[in-house]
Order: sequence, then structure tokens, then C-alpha cells
Amino acid sequence: MSPDWYGLDANQVPTWNYVTVELEGRIARMDQQGLVAQLDQVSALQEARLAPKAPWTRAKMDPSVFERMTRGIIGFTLEVQGWRGTRKLGQNKPVAARLAAADGVENAGRRAIAHWMRSA
Repeated sequence: MSPDWYGLDANQVPTWNYVTVELEGRIARMDQQGLVAQLDQVSALQEARLAPKAPWTRAKMDPSVFERMTRGIIGFTLEVQGWRGTRKLGQNKPVAARLAAADGVENAGRRAIAHWMRSA
């Protein structure tokens, strides 16, 4: 958060707004097939955000290089048994300053977090 976004009070410093979730539960090691499927799925989701760019897939790689690289990754699944959410969205600021900061966040392209700041 840029101090400029809070408005007229010059006695501000940069801050960070965040939303986070802490999960707990049982973990299990994934087999190689599950790991590759997860990597393909995550890559597809991230590449879709770059449209209209043609998506990258591992088909563009030498299969032996991909296999060598994935040997260095251990994948896990998590059976979620509990979670705790935390958010810090400028709640210690006056309403006018929080709303002004939300405008700055939105102008920087972060519409979702700006919405949360306005509804906090």
C-alpha cells in the first residue's frame, strides 16, 4: 500500500494488505502420476491468464528434461481438517483513508482486494 493512497495525512508508511488462510490436516505424498497431473493443471490455469498468448504446455519440452526436473519435486495432498482465515485490509485506518486507499489499489489493477477493503 502506498502511503500516498491514504490521503492527506503525510505521517504514513507503506503497509501490506493481505488475505490468508491457514490450513491443517493430514498430508500424503503424491505418486508421480498425480504430481504430473497437478503440474499440468496448475500450468494450464496460469497460462490461461496470459491469453491471447498461446498456452505453454510440457509438450513443448523434451520429455527426458521434464522427467529429470520433476524428480526434484515432491508433491503432497492435504486432507483439510481445519482452517483459520486472517485478513488485514487497512482496518486500523479511518474510513475515508481506507476508501481512498481502496481507490489506489483498484487503479493499480487489484479490483478484488479493493472491493474487500471497501466492504471491511
